[in-house]
Amino acid sequence: MKMETGRLILRQWKSEDYQPYAELCSDLHVMRYFLAPLSHEESNEQANKIQSHILEKDWGFWAVELKATDQFIGFVGLHCQTSHLNELC
Repeated sequence: MKMETGRLILRQWKSEDYQPYAELCSDLHVMRYFLAPLSHEESNEQANKIQSHILEKDWGFWAVELKATDQFIGFVGLHCQTSHLNELC
């Protein structure tokens, strides 16, 4: 599944997304509202989980690609946050 806007493509993750994702996850400014920056290994593990979730459920955090450059620029999507909702997921 792929969704498009005028400027963006929301899609399943690709192996090429892992390196720029690791760079984002290690950036202190980008990660300032998260618990802590992630190591390269941690960001790869997280990306694997995100990718697997989409494969299993057909929804989740989609990779976002800038159409003009074909560049991975982050992710956007849906995720269950409470234990009650996890039962429904």
